[in-house]
Amino acid sequence: MKRLALFTLVRLVVCCIAPSSVYGQTDEPDIVSTYPAITGERIYIVEEGDTLWDICDQFFDDAHFWPTLWAFNPQITNPHWIYPGDQVVIIPKSMLNKGPGFVWARSRYSEKATDVIVAGRSKGFIPEKVFQESGKIRYSREQKQYLGQYDEVYIEFYIPKKIKRGEEFTLYRVESDVKHPVTGDMVGYKVRHLGVAKVLGAEKRFVKALLFTTYEEIERGTLVTDIFQQQFKVGPSANTANVDAVILDAFEDNDYLGEHHYVFLDKGRNDGVQVGNRFVVLDRGDGYDKVESGDMEDLPDENVGEIMVVEPYDNTSLGVVTRSIGELAVGQRCALRVGYGKEKSPQEQAKQGGE
Repeated sequence: MKRLALFTLVRLVVCCIAPSSVYGQTDEPDIVSTYPAITGERIYIVEEGDTLWDICDQFFDDAHFWPTLWAFNPQITNPHWIYPGDQVVIIPKSMLNKGPGFVWARSRYSEKATDVIVAGRSKGFIPEKVFQESGKIRYSREQKQYLGQYDEVYIEFYIPKKIKRGEEFTLYRVESDVKHPVTGDMVGYKVRHLGVAKVLGAEKRFVKALLFTTYEEIERGTLVTDIFQQQFKVGPSANTANVDAVILDAFEDNDYLGEHHYVFLDKGRNDGVQVGNRFVVLDRGDGYDKVESGDMEDLPDENVGEIMVVEPYDNTSLGVVTRSIGELAVGQRCALRVGYGKEKSPQEQAKQGGE
């Protein structure tokens, strides 16, 4: 069904990211081992639930050895994200005094744009204005507290609107506020999608509707907004504007964010953001120690991740983290840049190489 123009409920993936090449593939440096040929006895295959901390505790009886082990495995771009089937080279401590295990000629931190397709179902975000225009289930003819599929309800809309028989609406519940991490201004609400109601009649003040689809129990007081498409597929698109943004919030209740996590940005369509645009996540400073006062401005911004926009709205956007080389956080700076992800022609590459 065609989505109404006023609808601004964000769509959030809960399952499925399909690569057009290889998802999360990094532009790894050319690596040459300075140790003898590696045998199967020095390769550990990651299993479900493994962490570098656990692996070091198992092989070295020292969980705090994980930063060193990570440094000797440059194919692991984020130490907090290893997956079943990954290979970890176990470097004996006795060999560490022989120097680095690998040599590379360029940075192991990739800045190459990802090429992925994002597909999935929805949770959501709703702006303050749309929340104020929402309807509410006031009553039901059913003789029970908790309602489900095919139960009938009566909905009240506080803002006058033309409603037709057969029209569908999204049922939702507010889970938390979303405030701007810098200004503190109220932006909207994170919400949980509960189902779909279909209008049976709209002749009176209370609209009669059927709970056509339900994912959880529905109660009187459940909020109602315009219908939205429940599944979507998004691929990369060329950036057409230069936009600076910050990460507003995320659905995951984590202090730090990484690949596959979904985040809100504080810029949207009014700023030139489009579906499929890719923001670069920026960071500067020392990766471990505190930077001395006055030195921060003299350090360059580094590309530490990428966020693909899956749903832009007037002043906000929803994106998925498609690449990260470290922990990302709410409030972190991002940049949309014209030309990012565009493949250079052989002539451009030759010119760049000669500079």
